[in-house]
Amino acid sequence: MASNNERVLAEVLSIDAWHEPLRCDGKTSAVHVELSFRNGRLGGDDKSFPFTFDLYLKRAVLTIRLEKPLELDRQSVARNIPKDNSEYTMVTGLKNKVQASAAFKGKLSPSSISASLDGSVSADNEATQEEKLKVIQRFPRIIATPRPGGSHEYSWCLEPFHEDYLTGQPWDPTEDPRLSVKSLGRILAIEPAIKVVVSCSLDDIHIDNLQLKNRTILNVAEDLIFGTVNEKAAIQHLKHVLKDMQLEAGLLEDRFSEMNIADILSVTQ
Repeated sequence: MASNNERVLAEVLSIDAWHEPLRCDGKTSAVHVELSFRNGRLGGDDKSFPFTFDLYLKRAVLTIRLEKPLELDRQSVARNIPKDNSEYTMVTGLKNKVQASAAFKGKLSPSSISASLDGSVSADNEATQEEKLKVIQRFPRIIATPRPGGSHEYSWCLEPFHEDYLTGQPWDPTEDPRLSVKSLGRILAIEPAIKVVVSCSLDDIHIDNLQLKNRTILNVAEDLIFGTVNEKAAIQHLKHVLKDMQLEAGLLEDRFSEMNIADILSVTQ
């Protein structure tokens, strides 16, 4: 079997998945997924591609697919929904305020959200301000919104909560398994697969800092290249990278085109 890390856009994420041994005694087996996002840089290892560029993820979807006869135990699914909706609404309001603020240039971070409190909380209400700061720090960097998909599939939409892009880990993979699978009715000759996929749309990707590798090219030519062609060139390069790793990608001709950036099989722990 191929390496479990072979089909991953490693420049922007790392992923691992494992599950407890499948059982035939009526008990369930937990499925764990470890994810870590980062801002990536592409183009440097391809001599035929004249640019390098930065790649950021604004959003991604994690999906676990179970091969029949496996089924998920619905009671076991991780549903990381904020318990206090009022706190969630409050921090979301602060987030929107920062994005609309000229002073912060729309840049999201824990510090910019905290600083926005200065304009919304009076000086004689320090206790309230301190409480709000604690709330901001308590919420995770990444919010995972559940998306049911039937008895054989479940997804989570991953979005940054107080930053612009996905960075870091959305959960503790050991303490918070994504779900558990129901036991098999009998021992099978070939164990059914548990597939783990991370996908996003073209609209979920931000491309920035596109630069020519050969800096001796005249600035005039550079300006011409960096017109409408630059982002299209980066997208086409990304498409080739995904194709080389045998990852599924749509035509990437519109902002809703879908692509897989990780596709692995869970292994038995």
